[in-house]
Amino acid sequence: MLAPIIVLVLALAGRAATYTDTYSIDANPAVTYTPWTHPSELTGDGIPDPALEYFNTSLGTLTKVTFTFSTTLYAFGFVDNEDASSASGSTSWDGTVSVTGLPAGTVNNLSPQITFSYNLAADEANGDDEDSFGDEPNPNWLGDDSAEVGSESSPLSASASTSLIFVTGDAGLDAFKGTGSFGPTIDMDAAFAGEGSFLNANVTTYGSVSLTVEYEYTVVPEPGEIALWAGLGLVGFAGYRRCRKA
Repeated sequence: MLAPIIVLVLALAGRAATYTDTYSIDANPAVTYTPWTHPSELTGDGIPDPALEYFNTSLGTLTKVTFTFSTTLYAFGFVDNEDASSASGSTSWDGTVSVTGLPAGTVNNLSPQITFSYNLAADEANGDDEDSFGDEPNPNWLGDDSAEVGSESSPLSASASTSLIFVTGDAGLDAFKGTGSFGPTIDMDAAFAGEGSFLNANVTTYGSVSLTVEYEYTVVPEPGEIALWAGLGLVGFAGYRRCRKA
């Protein structure tokens, strides 16, 4: 009876499978904008509502959930020295991206930081003061007392990611079971660190976000499938008996 027993054990054990659903916000300068003022900040207005699917229990037995949250912050524009003396050092654009409203658990906020080093001459006093900057980066005020921060076609960037995992036995695992989808809330901030009162900036910041939920589960065979495997096992065992008699 060895052959059919082995087949039945394999059938009843099921097979492992994975289902993944991903939601992404592509990098888009319209998502988050930081004007020249410092410190400056704008919460991510216009971010579309995400939707990720629950695990449908008709697929099988859920054994593990992995939720991954990643982001990239981008920046391009100009900085300008408004001081009568030359200036060198570094400044940064600090991102804070959060996701709330998961079925269970919480993920840490992500804090990508873009650091920019500068070496600027003294203010040229050529009319490029804070009252004349406007809302868009203006290349006309680039000089020895100013510097370009990346470019629109090649912005500076910084990335960060984190994960949340539930396995069999964890209280949060069942919260991801259901039909339809759940909608976490995404919040994006980007702030210019500034540098005293002398460094002004006209920089656009924006970001991309990716949310991925991965379900690992065991597929439980249907009764008909078990019967089929058992039948194949019996056929194999019968052939094995004939071979032994021969």
